[in-house]
Amino acid sequence: MSSSGQWRVDPTGRYEYRWWDGDRYTEYVARYGEQLVDPAGVPGDIPPTIEVGFGSLERQNRWTVGFRLVLAIPHLIWITLVTLAALVVVVIGWFAALVTARLPDWAARFLHRVVQYHVRLFAYLSLMRDDYPPFALGNETYPVVVETRPGPLNRWAVLFRLVLGLPVLILADWLSAGLAFSMIVVWIIVLARGRMPGTLAQAIAAVVRFEARTYGYLMMLTSAYPSGLYGDPDPYGAAAEVALPAAETSPASPPRPARLVLGTGAKRLVTLFLVLGILNSVANNVLNLRVDERDGWVRSARVAGEPVRSAQ
Repeated sequence: MSSSGQWRVDPTGRYEYRWWDGDRYTEYVARYGEQLVDPAGVPGDIPPTIEVGFGSLERQNRWTVGFRLVLAIPHLIWITLVTLAALVVVVIGWFAALVTARLPDWAARFLHRVVQYHVRLFAYLSLMRDDYPPFALGNETYPVVVETRPGPLNRWAVLFRLVLGLPVLILADWLSAGLAFSMIVVWIIVLARGRMPGTLAQAIAAVVRFEARTYGYLMMLTSAYPSGLYGDPDPYGAAAEVALPAAETSPASPPRPARLVLGTGAKRLVTLFLVLGILNSVANNVLNLRVDERDGWVRSARVAGEPVRSAQ
């Protein structure tokens, strides 16, 4: 077994995890902490969906929660520089993908790490984790992980990437704005309890994962259109009924949660974030329209030589 092997989210969706031996997925799987062997054997075609793992919920230090934004300032500066570099790589990768129908390996590795860094910082800012995120893009020890599977791309989909991605980009922007609007309440809850409630954590994880899938799609890290905003189905029971116990030589149990199955409360919170984001967008558009109308009236009055009264 390769020393570079690791547990990854099962891309077939039948189990929580599947062992990656460094070259391919194997028949070793896990569900709810139990190791099994998939009777179907090694999977064939692997779906290209982007997966995100956030680790287990733990108690948080109230001091770090209270000053979270201040503590994150160095990361906010660093992420700006990293994002500018990523934009250059995306442009180069876009031209390469038009010619070769896939993202160059070096570009895929860098953009994967950029998306993972964004997710780690968002998880830290949204109080999903108390661990301070690493600045190193290649750090593999932090509990928040992103798994991408770059592969063949449709050239037409690459050519019109921005057009195709615009609907989900707008949706992700609404969700992000709604979550940001709600963060003062989230901050008070975590500060008072010293822990993120499970239902709230599920909802935030769903939003952050959807954003990761959206930006990963725009960066051509996947050909799969972003989905799964309201979580994943829970198909593991039927698969486990016919699975075989794992041998003693199988890999150790995976340390982090995998599939994101949302409860009813978490789904309602996701909807609330979306509604708040839409309302915020509408309010901003109305406000901008009124400002534009006022500026237009002021310019017209000046041209006509009329006195301009200050707005009340």
